[in-house]
Amino acid sequence: MIFSDQTIINKMGERITPFEKKQVRRRDDGDGEKMRIVSYGLSSSGYDVRLARDLKVQRIGGRRNPKEKFIDPKRGARAWEEVDTTGEDFVTIRPGECILGVTVEHVDMPDDVMALCIGKSTYARCGLLVNATPIEAGWRGHITLELSNTGRLPIRVYLEEGIAQLVFLQIDQRPNVTYNDRGGKYQDQTDSPIPAVI
Repeated sequence: MIFSDQTIINKMGERITPFEKKQVRRRDDGDGEKMRIVSYGLSSSGYDVRLARDLKVQRIGGRRNPKEKFIDPKRGARAWEEVDTTGEDFVTIRPGECILGVTVEHVDMPDDVMALCIGKSTYARCGLLVNATPIEAGWRGHITLELSNTGRLPIRVYLEEGIAQLVFLQIDQRPNVTYNDRGGKYQDQTDSPIPAVI
């Protein structure tokens, strides 16, 4: 069963921080005007999360790792550099570039619920692929997102605005071993994107 908006409020309202009970589509621009943004918050059958400012970009063969020719998931952290977003409202992702981001929201999954994280159609129609692995029962933290530009032109992606939707699914019963029970390696992820960990 996929959760409706009311079920999301009842089961996840205190487990997503911060939680918006409606979709936010406009924000004050500082001059009293409301500007349009990429929406976030509760929708009819999901919850739209925002992209935080802390980002990492692949820099294979760059100044930090001039001898690196590939990414090894057993040594993944070596391939990533911080992205400076100071004073910026967006980040530009070049064609073929992959960036690690993280959600503004902290999520604490119940022991009988899992979620899928799916990219928003606004960005999908620009050629942006937003990927996150399934969010298992018992997992908690800020969700690391992989953002890849599959198009031929750079894409402007807005910080602290909607980036992906969580779709919640009821599991038929509590698993014998939840993510928390087994001490999963990505438990309690911080608000900084986490590269591959073995």
